[in-house]
Amino acid sequence: YGHLPLPEYTPGIVREQIDGVIADGLADGSLAVLAIADAATDELLGSIVVFDVRGDRAEAGFWLAPWGRGRGAVPAAVSAVASAARDVGITMLEARTVPENAASCRALV
Repeated sequence: YGHLPLPEYTPGIVREQIDGVIADGLADGSLAVLAIADAATDELLGSIVVFDVRGDRAEAGFWLAPWGRGRGAVPAAVSAVASAARDVGITMLEARTVPENAASCRALV
């Protein structure tokens, strides 16, 4: 989730994240974790996360499995999440990527 703050994730670290900050965010509404799936087959392609919700602002992040890339799934997911965010009063949805990630840059424009 978020900025993937650790350089390496072990099963134990992932469990701690799920039981700690992720569970807390899901419980208090400051985190939403959503699947990105193929519209025709329902195949899991990746995930989009809305986090750090602060009033009318939030941040989004996403990842795609290799087989999900190049299918237009991220722009569709970002659009759907942005629309849902507006519906609940979030007027600024931010996302970050590195300039070298051209596909992510295109998805966020």
